[in-house]
Amino acid sequence: NIGCTKGLQYWATLIKPGGHIAFSEITWLSEKRDPQIEGYWMTEYPEITTVAGNLEKIAQAGLDTIGHFILPPSSWIDSYYKPLMANSESFLARHNHSALSKQIVEATQLEYDLYLSHQSAYSYGFYIARKPQ
Repeated sequence: NIGCTKGLQYWATLIKPGGHIAFSEITWLSEKRDPQIEGYWMTEYPEITTVAGNLEKIAQAGLDTIGHFILPPSSWIDSYYKPLMANSESFLARHNHSALSKQIVEATQLEYDLYLSHQSAYSYGFYIARKPQ
């Protein structure tokens, strides 16, 4: 994982003037957060920031923000976590219930549980930017 900052800087060199980039990025929804969820994400992905922080990253990469929005909880729960967790048993079976596969399932379950209890604190933001002419 190279992170959003380096990723944007890299992609900005590849986009033609007037060209666009669209991406999603984990995003804090507020400045004040429960220490449990903040600690979790600071360990898992320390580059997490607010919408304003992500807009600043876009600008620092020399791009103009065209628009952005926050994905709803259903995109996490219904389209990501529920299908992922529903396939846990088949994943474990495919990997012979190895210690690593069990750790992956447990880590995913923890992340899902944390999201369910802290979904007002973060989500994915979807961002669209353009390289100036």
